[in-house]
Amino acid sequence: MNYLSTRGDATPRKFCEILLEGLAPDGGLYLPANYPQINDIALQKLRDIHTKHGYADLAFAILSLYIDDIPAADLQALCRKTYTQEVYGTKDIVPLKELDDKVYLEALSNGPTLAFKDMAMQLLGNLFEYELARRHEELNIFGATSGDTGSAGGSLGGGGGGGKSPITLADIQLDYATATQTVFYVMAGVMAVCFVVALVGSPKGKMEEVILDEDDAMLR
Repeated sequence: MNYLSTRGDATPRKFCEILLEGLAPDGGLYLPANYPQINDIALQKLRDIHTKHGYADLAFAILSLYIDDIPAADLQALCRKTYTQEVYGTKDIVPLKELDDKVYLEALSNGPTLAFKDMAMQLLGNLFEYELARRHEELNIFGATSGDTGSAGGSLGGGGGGGKSPITLADIQLDYATATQTVFYVMAGVMAVCFVVALVGSPKGKMEEVILDEDDAMLR
């Protein structure tokens, strides 16, 4: 599987080549050069994998269609490391609740930061760690956020590998939970660079300044 830029750069690149890049050199996003076709037989096979082996192996089966430069055993191990009951609070990972006849509710917010972005970010962190180890490299990821992307993004750098994720908050009023959650990741050792950031709303209704520092994390 090769990937191309949406802005016209047709240079074929493999998944692990673009994994740590961000945008393409021409500023575009990467898309698969072609999309695997899943017929009824293949779809039933995916259902069977989920029923018999669970969410992690289903993720592996789907990702294998798009990632062919990570050995299958390693990719499967990364999926199984990511999608666990310990991380998501349930062996179902994304439990499905029947509300009514043919109406179901799927829970996508069981990850460590309670954001649906955890579904991708937790895997991305493990992929980063794996590829950086193969390259014998480290990576600093700078993120700017005004919402739950920040805490979900910050959590991907906490696995003890080569990725560190300093996050700065936008200079707008944030909800208290988002701000304190982001600060929590500072205190957990995720962030490695000092940033003084914005004003956030407290439960008491007053504005407070959040300080993100590698040696100090607090609200004042």
